[in-house]
Amino acid sequence: MLTRVLTVILLLAGVCSAALAQSYKQEVEAPEKVSLSVKNLDGRVSVVASEEQQKKITVEAKSSGLAVDPADVKVESKGANIHIDVRPRGEKDRIDLLVTIPTRSKVEI
Repeated sequence: MLTRVLTVILLLAGVCSAALAQSYKQEVEAPEKVSLSVKNLDGRVSVVASEEQQKKITVEAKSSGLAVDPADVKVESKGANIHIDVRPRGEKDRIDLLVTIPTRSKVEI
């Protein structure tokens, strides 16, 4: 009985910590094909190319630690060149990115 109660408490703690994740989302207009460059020293980077994502890119930044401030994620757009630079915050407060771009775009991470 005690192990069941402890199991339920641990499961609830895991769900609560996932619910506390802080996020930030930004959309940037872009040409049909872009050249994307990402610098994120502490966090993870996922890039998805989508047919539905034409003439724009979407940047979603999430952290399970501190809230993500817009100043933490710099997105620079110069023509077809998009550069994303994420401020390092350490492993505990790292910022993970999900970037959605047009198909047939070039990516450098």
